[in-house]
Amino acid sequence: MPKEQTLEDFKALMDKIHLLLPNSKFLFIEQYTEQPFNLSVTDKKEQSFWLKFSAIDKNTGVQYLNSVDDEIMKIIYAGLKQN
Repeated sequence: MPKEQTLEDFKALMDKIHLLLPNSKFLFIEQYTEQPFNLSVTDKKEQSFWLKFSAIDKNTGVQYLNSVDDEIMKIIYAGLKQN
């Protein structure tokens, strides 16, 4: 599993996508499970946003087992919707 990644690791990919979709923006979520709760912004740029999220319990791939973890991610994803 990759460790210590940053936005710079994805720059080439983001640049290629921007050539095709100039208005694209990127959200990266660095996720950890079964740790004390933490939600913080690691990096923020004009076209990208990197969150670090430590969930209290496990993630099944469909939902978080802890209701607080699950609700927080639903709020984050709901913020991605464009009107």
